[in-house]
Amino acid sequence: MSLRRIHIAAGAAIFFALTCGADPNAASPTASNGSGNCAICFFGPDNLAFTADGTAYVTDNDHRGHFRVLHLDRTGHLLEDWRPFAPAKGEEGGPEGIAVDRFGDVWVTDSAARSVLHIVPSGRILERRGGFHDVGHVAVDECARLYVAEGGAGRVQAFAANGIRIANWNSALNAKALTWKYPEGLALLPHGQLAVEDWGHRRVVLLNANGRLRAIIGGSQQPGTLNNSSGIAADASGNIYVAETATHKIIKFGPSGRIVRTFTNDREDMPFTVGPTSVAVDHDGRIYAADGRSVVVLDRQGRRRKRWRCPAVTTTDETCNRRTSLKPLATREQLDGKTQRL
Repeated sequence: MSLRRIHIAAGAAIFFALTCGADPNAASPTASNGSGNCAICFFGPDNLAFTADGTAYVTDNDHRGHFRVLHLDRTGHLLEDWRPFAPAKGEEGGPEGIAVDRFGDVWVTDSAARSVLHIVPSGRILERRGGFHDVGHVAVDECARLYVAEGGAGRVQAFAANGIRIANWNSALNAKALTWKYPEGLALLPHGQLAVEDWGHRRVVLLNANGRLRAIIGGSQQPGTLNNSSGIAADASGNIYVAETATHKIIKFGPSGRIVRTFTNDREDMPFTVGPTSVAVDHDGRIYAADGRSVVVLDRQGRRRKRWRCPAVTTTDETCNRRTSLKPLATREQLDGKTQRL
């Protein structure tokens, strides 16, 4: 379990205990709407990834053993509910990082099994890649290269499309003294470049396609720029978005690393309560941020357009508890150091 995830989960629990008088994770994710229907609500949404046609995959985890990936349409309504993850066995489990490749396949981490799942759009698991120390966030580029951040191990690994590891970075290649401390979020930039959220050093490190240092946002070189980040994202123009939970804001940086705009909780139309605990940008430039048990949808200017809370309403218990039938996950011992193709 990553340190950042501990901070976010603890902060959300404290907020709900103070404002609602109960542990937020103790409640059921389903509730009646008073008309005999069942509303399927989030456990605790976190990271999002988008398909080319605008649908969204959301990791949903209450940090108490309930976790899944939800596939939502452009309006936030439920399409699919996937739960292929290993039991937590007393430790943090479930999904955290998620990405969609150019073929529409989903790549999502499984914390308890320390693995990355490759799932095709039909919901079938194509492969499981194991052997990781501490899986966090993932990214997949246009050449089907997979990038995996391992916060506890202080490294980012890159894998070719065939699963062969091609890079193992604990720093930028031309700045080995600049090692990472709990690298968490990853965001792909134009021309094969990569942004790494170096959470422990309160900075974002920008790498070129060869893993060499291009720029640094925040850190000791720009003290106070970032306080306690909780996720990063990038748009098609190379702008970088950083979520900060403690200060309730999203900071937008231009491709050069200079601040372009800050979306804060001072705006009446942007009411963050717990978050933002993550940030994502779809292909049309809309901004998404997890906020407690909801997802806030913003336009390009940062104006709140929607708040997703309950992705579905159904009249049957079967649909209310539905999940995609997926092959049970292998144990961690079976996965360590292996790629399992199904």
